[in-house]
Amino acid sequence: FGWQKPVNLYALVTQLGALGALDSSSEMSYRQTMALAVPTLYRSIDTALASPAPDAADDGASEAALEALREQPCIWVGSGFVRPAVTALVSPLSLQPHLYVVSADLQSFGSLLRRLGVRDRFGSSQLVRLLEDLAFRHASAPLDSASLEMVLSVVQQLASPQHQPLPPTQIYLPDTACAMVVAHELLFDDTPWLSDSLAGGQQAAGGQAASILSSASKRRRVHPSIAHETAARLGAQSLRLWLLGRNADTFALGQENVEAFGQYESLTSRLHNILELYADGVGILHELIQNSDDAGATEVSFIFDQAQHGDQSLLSPSMREWQGPALCVFNNAQFTPRDLRNICSIGSNAKLAAGNATGRFGLGFNAVYHFTDVPSFISGSHLVFFDPAAQFLPGATANNPGLKIKFAGESFLEQFPDQFAPYPLC
Repeated sequence: FGWQKPVNLYALVTQLGALGALDSSSEMSYRQTMALAVPTLYRSIDTALASPAPDAADDGASEAALEALREQPCIWVGSGFVRPAVTALVSPLSLQPHLYVVSADLQSFGSLLRRLGVRDRFGSSQLVRLLEDLAFRHASAPLDSASLEMVLSVVQQLASPQHQPLPPTQIYLPDTACAMVVAHELLFDDTPWLSDSLAGGQQAAGGQAASILSSASKRRRVHPSIAHETAARLGAQSLRLWLLGRNADTFALGQENVEAFGQYESLTSRLHNILELYADGVGILHELIQNSDDAGATEVSFIFDQAQHGDQSLLSPSMREWQGPALCVFNNAQFTPRDLRNICSIGSNAKLAAGNATGRFGLGFNAVYHFTDVPSFISGSHLVFFDPAAQFLPGATANNPGLKIKFAGESFLEQFPDQFAPYPLC
């Protein structure tokens, strides 16, 4: 009767698909039966896959059945069958009933399970989809405590290096009310010095600053259990940068009061050559005097500020090491737009055309790189920073290694008091 003949692969795969299509039962007898039947079936399929098919037609039919099975509930997880797409062999997180880990007694069938589509570990796309599913399931309602705990663990996992870069899709994060919100609509509060002002609305600030703080207080915030670095990696906005570039998606593109600004040539190599050719010392002060003369100044003052200024309310935490001591230089002229363009073009011949500029052959402003990697100056209503290495300024890049802030008549002085504190000395 052929009872000793092995069951062909197509029949085995069909049987597994039929089992997965059955309604799962919570009865203990059902679980016990499947706990015995599933390993036997997996083992038979594994053996059949390792054996050559009798003919090409059988082999093709078996492959087609396997392909169809990848989209069906065929992975036993102890309480029922689930699709391979929501399973993994190992995971540091418990994510049921959204994602499942293959039980220990079925780990020996890893080769078969991988062929069916089970991953070794959950990928970033699966974790992102879990957050999305929870967001749609709860709509704007707050998560229960168990779901929130799961979400926070998934968020932490997604921010880890093994999941970078993340898929180009929206990521949902919990806000302070435990509701799921698209990450880019959330702010994380990295301005602790403004917390009291934001909480008190307009009581702690006046005029335009109060209006901005009031607007910021209405923005939804990231759940406090999510670290700032994690929130930033997943797409939430920094309140510090929102205050700095509130009129544009990113201040690197430029806007009315804050714009990308910097020296546009190959900076690090050019500045290295300047520092190699011109020795450090008193000659730098002469260059700064020449620079003042170029701007039409009749008065120049030098102040050695030995103070260590506050380092909390800064444009970026990475700016802390530039809060002193410092050499402050004052002159009674104001840079014209042309002067600013010349400063941004290192080594250009623009000065040669100005016969009355005593510093036309000097290094001018660029001599300050003997003293600092992040020089800054105030001229008129603007504060300008340069960061040639693009390591310290928020948003600085190789193409735009600087920042120009219009502070006069704006609220930046009130929002970032530590950042602006050293300049009145001049």
